[in-house]
Amino acid sequence: MHFNPKQIREGNRIKREAAESPTTFSTEAGGTFSEPAGGKGKRNQTRMAGPGGAFAMAIEQDPELAQRVAEFSMQFAETNPGFEFYKAKQQQQMMAAVNAAKNTKAVQEPQTQSEEGVI
Repeated sequence: MHFNPKQIREGNRIKREAAESPTTFSTEAGGTFSEPAGGKGKRNQTRMAGPGGAFAMAIEQDPELAQRVAEFSMQFAETNPGFEFYKAKQQQQMMAAVNAAKNTKAVQEPQTQSEEGVI
């Protein structure tokens, strides 16, 4: 049996595009919905994560969605797993701030020492 690599890649691409994702498998008030076709390009081609992610961009553009996410976050924070999650997140942010301060101080110290040696 001979397999054509181009056909395999094409089949895998079609399978990825047809896969269910949060944008294709959702219900609101019992009915399915999808985003308008004229949106920001094909969303299933690549996964956008981080500050420029597709979901983050949707939150920035839709105040109703932003409100729903904020309400969910507040409700989640009141649960035991939510409390632990936000506590760990806060500790990570604090450690990042401490490390950034140490790095800034370490970068500035050699300049101060060299200036003292010149005088």
